[in-house]
Amino acid sequence: MSADPAVAVLPAGNEAIDLSELDKFDDAAFDGDLDYVKAFVSTCEGPEQVRRLVNAQDGRRWTPLLLAVMEGHEEVARYLIEQGATVTHRDGKEWTALHWASANGHMSMIRMIVELHPELLNSASSTGLTPLMLASSEGFHDAARVLLELGADPSIKDVEGRSAEDMKDDAVLDSAASTSPAESCSHGSASHTSSATDAG
Repeated sequence: MSADPAVAVLPAGNEAIDLSELDKFDDAAFDGDLDYVKAFVSTCEGPEQVRRLVNAQDGRRWTPLLLAVMEGHEEVARYLIEQGATVTHRDGKEWTALHWASANGHMSMIRMIVELHPELLNSASSTGLTPLMLASSEGFHDAARVLLELGADPSIKDVEGRSAEDMKDDAVLDSAASTSPAESCSHGSASHTSSATDAG
């Protein structure tokens, strides 16, 4: 899941960073190894190089932040954001961190991202997929409820004319209306499914 050193994209100014080491940095973000991430950041020469490091992209335009979000590593994600990681960054499919958090059912991550950037709540990918559509289609009922509580619009349609309501699994959106916010917050984050990485 980490960056391919041959295609990694380092912003100008990071010439001193070995791309093979950047691969290890991405692995640490994906694995939730906060100690390694912090240790690597400490080797940078000043805040500007840190900012460039945490926003480096692999061939899929995945950043360390996206990798941490995919796996629900909130501590790592928060640290990367504190170091200057761009929360609004879009990958090669135009997915944001909120798309990845929603597709993998990470509820606390969803809340954190929306709190920082509420404008991402109804953001669409290159094929028109919104975070709510992804949570619904992957069957993450609680994540869909959280997104609805936060104001996600279930009527938005993708490029094929489908809304989140059309994609819902086991009446996710129907049941959301009858579930209290307290109930929806009481469940832990679900692990990601492989199909989430295949959507457009």
